[in-house]
Amino acid sequence: MSSLQSGTPPATSAAGAAASLRPLSIGELFDRAFNLYFRHVLTFAAILLVMVIPFALIQYFMYKDTLGASMDVIQAVAQHPGNPPDLSKLQAAQDNPLVYVLLPFYYLFAFFAVPLANAAVVSGVSRAYLGLPVRFADCYRHAFSRWGWVLLLVLLWGAIIFLLVFTMVFAIVLIAVALGALAALIKTPGEVIAAIVGIGMFLAFLALMVMLYMAFASSFIATVLEKVDPLRGFVLGITRIFGGKQFWRSFWVACALLVIGLAFALVAAGAGGLASYATKAPLLYLLIANIAQIFFTAFAFTVVALYYYDIRIRREGFDLQLLADQLPAARSSTPPTAT
Repeated sequence: MSSLQSGTPPATSAAGAAASLRPLSIGELFDRAFNLYFRHVLTFAAILLVMVIPFALIQYFMYKDTLGASMDVIQAVAQHPGNPPDLSKLQAAQDNPLVYVLLPFYYLFAFFAVPLANAAVVSGVSRAYLGLPVRFADCYRHAFSRWGWVLLLVLLWGAIIFLLVFTMVFAIVLIAVALGALAALIKTPGEVIAAIVGIGMFLAFLALMVMLYMAFASSFIATVLEKVDPLRGFVLGITRIFGGKQFWRSFWVACALLVIGLAFALVAAGAGGLASYATKAPLLYLLIANIAQIFFTAFAFTVVALYYYDIRIRREGFDLQLLADQLPAARSSTPPTAT
């Protein structure tokens, strides 16, 4: 098998990558993800930053008046807790016509640019895992080559999620009506049963959402790396996460990511809120929130990419050279074999 160059002696790099390509426990998976993430975090962040900056500017002009009015309300409540706050400025800010002007640009940018940046991060994680150089230009070059297929995959997932949510909402309404009738019929026992069923449904919905995220991310990575069409990528994402013996491992990985994501969001919201309150600058809230999102997105894709490799190793006997051949320029970085 050919050696792969990464700034260290090629044989060492290939041996290290080969040692990495083995089934991992969940603890090992996150340990390796953290190590890989912190070694390349600035490159991953830079890949996302070029897309997040214009995205954040659009958000700022859409919501700066609303954020400013919200800060005024919070300060008024803090300074005069006994007096009801004046909400007229907040209501006027929410009717800002600029929101409706910029909203189409917001969604267009989210649809076209964000998947491209995520695909570039996937390429960067793959290169890092193989011991290849992680270069900004190489990652985006690879992402551009798969951009159209990735957009079609996002459309496919959007349609599937829409139909699924519509079906679930219809089912929830029917169940809620039935539980309401039960509660009215048998009073307290019915209310207890309704509460238990409601909590169970919420937890089931949350579990389904995190598993669908894992399936989407897995299909996204397959479409970027395996050069498959979106339909094939969708099927691979579903079967690799929900199929075989991987369901519960996928579930616990997804739950761990959810907890880490909530921690990122809470820290960002608290830090952004305090900074905006202290400086009276709503831009700081959006800035901190978007920076936190950059770092979490990079980490989430690092975890899911490593889990994608782990599943393929377990189910398909995934090979180092096979993975290397999926990345553009991997062969060009392979030193010639001595004759």
